Amino acid sequence: MKKVFKITLLIVTLTQIATSCNTESKPQVVIDENTVAEDFVIQEDTTMVKVLSLPVYIDSTQYIYHPTKLLSNRTKNDSRRFSISKNSYESGNSNSKYSHYRFNGQYAGFAVENIKTGEIIKITDQEINFSNVKIYNKLEYNPRVEFVLYEGHDLDTNKDERLNHRDVSALFISNLDGSKFKKLSVDFEEYLSYSFLVANDKLYFQTVKDLNGDGKYENDDEYLNYVVDLIKEDKQAIRYDTEPAFKQNQ
Repeated sequence: MKKVFKITLLIVTLTQIATSCNTESKPQVVIDENTVAEDFVIQEDTTMVKVLSLPVYIDSTQYIYHPTKLLSNRTKNDSRRFSISKNSYESGNSNSKYSHYRFNGQYAGFAVENIKTGEIIKITDQEINFSNVKIYNKLEYNPRVEFVLYEGHDLDTNKDERLNHRDVSALFISNLDGSKFKKLSVDFEEYLSYSFLVANDKLYFQTVKDLNGDGKYENDDEYLNYVVDLIKEDKQAIRYDTEPAFKQNQ
């Protein structure tokens, strides 16, 4: 009986810890008619240090990417928190890889160098914490379109003067050369995931909106679906779940 009690207590404790962690990581932002994104923009996250990393040549292109990492002030010399992923590339003592044209970790931004012209384009001057960057070039993925997708955090929605996973996630896009960087997701909508369909050259992504205004993003809030026509010069995210064919029976 005592052993059963101990096991039950352990399960309850682990459940409480998991629930606590999930609750802590949820973005908390109460939105009303007076809420504007500018009020949540920070000039600098002073808890992080920006470090220019070694350049990465993007296979089958004329571009070199110069990433700027974000290191915590407390772990400035610990590079193991970051990874660059494709094939068998490793850097220093970080044991990181560069595979499938993807950067993972925490990055402040990227400068893209054209090795044929020498031109270098900085994608943005805005304070953003990028957590996942995926490069789609024509040779590897699609002969008609090429672009870069960025997942990250640009608004300090929990007002702690930091940009991290506890803030609302967002989706961004740019050209392969770093030009025309823009935000695709709507301010204060929590970005969830995306799908790139080569068959029709379109990008689909989903967000969730705090429908009841309680400052939490939960299952009973509003889920929104968007589509981006990647063939067009101006990449606009258009809601498509409002079409009658996608309406669910109530």
